[in-house]
Amino acid sequence: MRDLRELAGRELIWRRLSTFSRSYELAAAGEVAVTARATGFTGRSATIHTADGTWTTRPPHLLSRSLLVQDASGAQIARFTPQIVRRAGLLRFTSGESYRWTTTWFGRSAQLLTPAGSPILTIKSQWPSLREIARVVIEPAGTAERRLGILTALTFLILMNRRRAAAAAASG
Repeated sequence: MRDLRELAGRELIWRRLSTFSRSYELAAAGEVAVTARATGFTGRSATIHTADGTWTTRPPHLLSRSLLVQDASGAQIARFTPQIVRRAGLLRFTSGESYRWTTTWFGRSAQLLTPAGSPILTIKSQWPSLREIARVVIEPAGTAERRLGILTALTFLILMNRRRAAAAAASG
């Protein structure tokens, strides 16, 4: 698995491993940097693998819109808390770093921003493709982020969870 910072500046694509799979990989020209697998009944939990390690995400309880991030030992390292409007949220690590997550009105793209508002990365959905889910652009500020792999995976998973929730609300 490649370090995502080494692939910055190349075309990065989140792909579903098979048409109806809940497993995804982020790669550039076949070089995989991040994998994520949605787990659990609702698919809101996930296991993430990067060159830097393995993490899991899960909501703190069934009806929560927040998302907890744990390292391989099970220790909580971060929490994502959506804002009421649900087009934004705050990702706060237990070490003190925080990042702002935003999305467009229709959830077609998402950005992760530094506290100062500089974009770290942008994810743009690919519609109507069933396999190529999204394209990722690592912004100049993102190449300096030591947690770029997990930040990219979390930005993608939060966008996917938001889209899944919107589809469920629209269907009934």
